Parts: sequence; C-alpha cells; structure tokens
Amino acid sequence: MITLNRLKTKLFESCGYLDSFIYRDSRVIINKDLSISIDEEDTEIGVKSLEEAREYAKSYIDNSNILRDIEAVIPEEKIVSLISKYHDSIKITDKIVESYLDLASSNLFTIDPVLIEIKEKNSTLTGKIEHTLLDGSVVAIDEDTQSKLNRLLEDKYQIVEYMRESKENFMHVIRKIKE
Repeated sequence: MITLNRLKTKLFESCGYLDSFIYRDSRVIINKDLSISIDEEDTEIGVKSLEEAREYAKSYIDNSNILRDIEAVIPEEKIVSLISKYHDSIKITDKIVESYLDLASSNLFTIDPVLIEIKEKNSTLTGKIEHTLLDGSVVAIDEDTQSKLNRLLEDKYQIVEYMRESKENFMHVIRKIKE
C-alpha cells in the first residue's frame, strides 16, 4: 500500500519538482534545481535549500499582494501628490513612482515620510506599521513610535541602516529612545 505522501513524492519526481503548493491562490512550483515558478512565471532568485525556496515564494506572493492592495487603495496620483508634498525638489517620474510602490510593498524600515504615510493608510486594520528587516524578521510599531522615529532620525541615516539590519539592532535603538 502506498501512502499519500509517497504518491505525491513520486508524482513530483516524475515532473521534475521538489515541491508544489498553493499559497494565497497562487500556484508555486519548486523544481529540482531549486528554481521557483509562481503562477507559471519563473523567478530569478537563487536559493540554497527547499525551505528557503518555500519562504521566498511565500514572501514574494505576500509582497505582490501588498503591492496590488497599495495600488488599489492609493492610486498613482496620490503617490505623486505625497512625493510633491514631502519632497518638493524631486522631479517626479514614472520610475520614481514605481520605486515608491516597490519600497512600500517591501516593508523595509524607513523614515521617508511618503512611505510612512502609505504604510499608515494600509495599517488601519492592525493599528501597527510593519517593517521587514534585512535579517528577515518583521517588526511592528505603532504610529506614535513611528512618528517619534521620523523626528529623531530625520538626518541619522547610519542609525536607520543599523536598525534595518536585524531585530536586535532595531529593538536596541527603540529601547534607547524610550529611556
């Protein structure tokens, strides 16, 4: 008698897959060479393990969904007006707007007021603004803390870079600010 898992493994092997699953209505296929296909589109990412491939695919899908939600909630015209509001010396191009959309969907920690306002509009359900750090950890802070960080770190780019590195660094700065 063959188990369901063994049958699944044999089917994947015959197709050249290591894994295949559906995540948030998107079909993910991870091939034997660890290449990743999401909804029949190949990604250009190099991963070293099956688990890393799974996590990357989930993150990619989550970020794509966030970007789609941002574009639905905040039209490009609104982003243009936010950029104009906070950065009056920047010449606004399609590439600048696209960059802001990408940065907003990445959840990278920032003190840029345009990105903060975009994130605040998307944080109405949780009341928290989420940031993804370079070590892969996610931190969530309330809008008051974010405002305080914006004021204190306005021209302190080294501290912002330090905070982006890891959750430990991020929390270290938060603790120092609250002392």
